[in-house]
Amino acid sequence: MTNCVICGGWARQLPPHGAHNLCVARRNLGQPTPSLGEKCTTCNGTGHLGTAQSTALLDFRLGPAAISRAIAAVFPTCPDCKNGIK
Repeated sequence: MTNCVICGGWARQLPPHGAHNLCVARRNLGQPTPSLGEKCTTCNGTGHLGTAQSTALLDFRLGPAAISRAIAAVFPTCPDCKNGIK
């Protein structure tokens, strides 16, 4: 895990200077640099419960609502963070 040297937030990969580009830009403009968050330990930062091996068979004739329900059935939203960041 890598943490931004400006906000302390978690990142998978940072530029060589060790900070989020957004944090650098905000600091250069004199704006606050709040933490961009920490990776959720329940879902490992993905925002959903499920694995990469999970699949949802989709028939594109079903329409957007049915497709959304099928994806949610295979990849339910993480109950702890809802988006991967706590």
